[in-house]
Amino acid sequence: VQSGRVDAGLTFVGRLPTGVKAAALAALPLGVVMPLGHPLAAKSAISLADCVGQPFLRSLGQPPVGSTLSAEFAQFWDEIEPIVTCNWTTMVKRLIIAGKGISFFSKIAFLEELARGDVVWRPFELPALNEIKVGIVVPVQRVLPSVTQNFVARMARRLKQLELAAAAV
Repeated sequence: VQSGRVDAGLTFVGRLPTGVKAAALAALPLGVVMPLGHPLAAKSAISLADCVGQPFLRSLGQPPVGSTLSAEFAQFWDEIEPIVTCNWTTMVKRLIIAGKGISFFSKIAFLEELARGDVVWRPFELPALNEIKVGIVVPVQRVLPSVTQNFVARMARRLKQLELAAAAV
């Protein structure tokens, strides 16, 4: 987006770089997803230390947030040893529901499972992670075509719906 090669992006947002603005923001922080009955489910918030020694299921290899959003989390991500790394979120969901481990996601990845009571989501104790927003970012150096503006507006409405749905579960 910053280079102008694409019109819009959807990402976790911290400090925005020059040349990019947020068209919409939603509070959808990263947290810990775990199976029902997991010992960490009794806690209201989870520390990184709480996650040490837990079987960890990694979705993709890249951290969901970089060091610019939370250096502490980025270092933890690099140090934690997953028992599974998978590029298919559906498989990670199945493994969590089956009680095979925990993972780190925003609630939006598990809305249906949370609503059904299949999994538990808890926020991290790290303020930097709880303040993370998901945003639709667009360039500031040019006016987007009308069709793109319409698309971004529709994405913004859907993002707000997801934020409300996540707050309800």
